[in-house]
Order: sequence, then C-alpha cells, then structure tokens
Amino acid sequence: MDQEMNQQIDQQADNGGVLAVCPRKKNDKKPVVFYADRMTFNNETILYRDIDSVSTYGSEMTYNVIFTSYSSYVTFKLNDGRKLKWKNSMFGMFGLGSLKTKKACYSAMIEATLATVAKTIAARYITQVRQGATIKIGPVTIDPNGITGKHFAKTQTTPFSDISGADYSACQVHIHRASVQKTAVNSVSSQVDNGICLIYIINSLATGTPGAQAGAPEDEAPANEE
Repeated sequence: MDQEMNQQIDQQADNGGVLAVCPRKKNDKKPVVFYADRMTFNNETILYRDIDSVSTYGSEMTYNVIFTSYSSYVTFKLNDGRKLKWKNSMFGMFGLGSLKTKKACYSAMIEATLATVAKTIAARYITQVRQGATIKIGPVTIDPNGITGKHFAKTQTTPFSDISGADYSACQVHIHRASVQKTAVNSVSSQVDNGICLIYIINSLATGTPGAQAGAPEDEAPANEE
C-alpha cells in the first residue's frame, strides 16, 4: 500500500480499541474497521456474535506475461440472513498500479478477518466439540476424537494425536498429519462457509496452540496432497 493509505490506516487505528482498519480501495471513505468484539462495515456496526459464517476467495491470472486479471472477495453471513460482501476485481498490465493496491487491501482484510471474526466463530465450534458434539464444516467432520474427511477419493478418520496442525495458503486450509509427510484430508477451500475457521479449530483441538497463519492467498501455492 502507498504512503497515503498507510497514513490513513494509522490515523484511524489510533482511535481507542481499533485492531485494524482495512480500506477496500485507495482513499476508501468507508473502510472496514475491526474491534475486539465488532466491526463497522459500510458504517454499520456488526457484532461478531451476530455473524454466522465467513468465506473468502482470491484469484489472479496472467495472460501472455502482460495482462493480469484479479478477483477477490470476503463474505460475512449474518444470523438474520443478510450477507455483507466486500469484493474487488480489475484487469491490469504487468500487475502494476491499482492491482498491487487491491491485492494489498485483500491480504490485510484476510489477516484482520482471521484475527477477529474467524477466531470468534471458531471458539463456538471448539466449545461444542469439547462438550462432546460432532460438527461439520464443508467436507470435514470433527468430533472429540479427531477428524473425518476425504483423502483423495478415500474417506478416512485421523485422531487428533496424529495431527500436527493446520495452516492456510492459496485460499486453502491444509490439515497435516504428524506421523507422515502428508495431509490428513483433502485441503478445504476458504470459499466454504467457515472453512478458514478450521485453522483455529484444528490447532486448538489437536495441538493446543490456536494460532492462525495467513499467507498471501493469491500468491502462495497450495500444499501437496499426498
């Protein structure tokens, strides 16, 4: 992001309790502002407890080493049935100018979403599982003992004792086995409702370290599915 945008973020973040200010474009008049328990989206205050799910997507394609198309979004589904969707897309040459700004805005938005909304939603699931419930997020089923899902075409169950953790890159959540260098189940797309919440859920239940790592989704290659 350019110097002007950084100054805008710093000035707004100085307001008490602000964790992150995420412009969606240069000189955004209505940036998304994240607090510990809420966010402002289009000047509306949304409590995290009122958000039912979050999904994300980012994609970049280059043609003939010259032309680049870029598209990304973050969608919040509320308990009242509404959707709040932030998206941007553009077509540029050599990936310069506004394209870089849009990519930087999206990466900042993902990091802020992981640290606030995803963490809050994940905490609900973690409590349910620890109380004995079985939950399902996309293709992955989680119970107090471990996870069940497809590994390639085969359905398999992996106990938490054999899971080393989960991470996020290229719009995919990767859940890794501890005993061998392979994933426990097929990677889960962040386009799946609450797919990115699996980072916190798996790391908390399997390793006791609920940290989430977020790379640049459009730039990083997904982990090998072995």
